[in-house]
Amino acid sequence: MSSGDFTGLIDAMKRAAVGAVDAAKPVAVLFGRVASASPLRVAVEQKLTLEEGQLVLCRAVTDHDVRVAGSTEPMRVLGGLRVGEEVIMLRVQGGQRFIVLDRIGGG
Repeated sequence: MSSGDFTGLIDAMKRAAVGAVDAAKPVAVLFGRVASASPLRVAVEQKLTLEEGQLVLCRAVTDHDVRVAGSTEPMRVLGGLRVGEEVIMLRVQGGQRFIVLDRIGGG
């Protein structure tokens, strides 16, 4: 076996090991900042911006209607994300979908 073949084999083993470790972690917690509200984009790192199609929004970060006891009309909660807000997210295993749980901090 040549040294080039041996190096390739070691690299393949390293990639397999990293993949096995990642597979054992079903989710990862991430923090991001809303870069755009429409279309929704969240910047996670300098090199990673998540697009609307990758994001699953929890109710806490959306505009939605609620019924209030004693009222016949639903009330609109304006919970949609705004540019600059920081959010906490979960990365779903495989890294293709991200659940936006809530915004961080006051405001």
